[in-house]
Amino acid sequence: MTRLNSLSAISITLLIFGCAERRQPSLTLSPADSAEIAQLEKEFVRTIQSRDWASLAALYDSAAVLLPPNAPEVIGANTVSQWFASTGLEIKNFETRVRQLDGRADLAMVWGTYTLTFTLPKSTTVLVDSGKFLWGMHRGADAHWRITVDMFNTSLPPPPAVK
Repeated sequence: MTRLNSLSAISITLLIFGCAERRQPSLTLSPADSAEIAQLEKEFVRTIQSRDWASLAALYDSAAVLLPPNAPEVIGANTVSQWFASTGLEIKNFETRVRQLDGRADLAMVWGTYTLTFTLPKSTTVLVDSGKFLWGMHRGADAHWRITVDMFNTSLPPPPAVK
């Protein structure tokens, strides 16, 4: 009887651990997820370069938060798109470089660097900014990845104080 109890205990333990193992979410992104996020990043660059603000909004979750430098947070995909449009920048070139992409089944984090060449409204002086960005991403109910949090800032030093 003791041997039967030991075998039962071992069987139950294996069953419990076997089931628990299968229920855990993936701790890494699949190659398909990584490819979809890489495509989203390329589309982000395209929409900024072409000032395609409607397509830009589609890359963000409806409740997304943009955390731009030196400005209050911007909430909602359409509001984020409007914020970018309101800058009035004439984009000459925009490039990004993803430095890290990590995540799990339905959450991802992307950080990288950017270079933006532009002119200000009513100016012909070409300016260049380089900086960093950080995206929090979520896979939506439609199984597509969208940006939920977007934060960026320049790597350039602040301008000298005016006396």
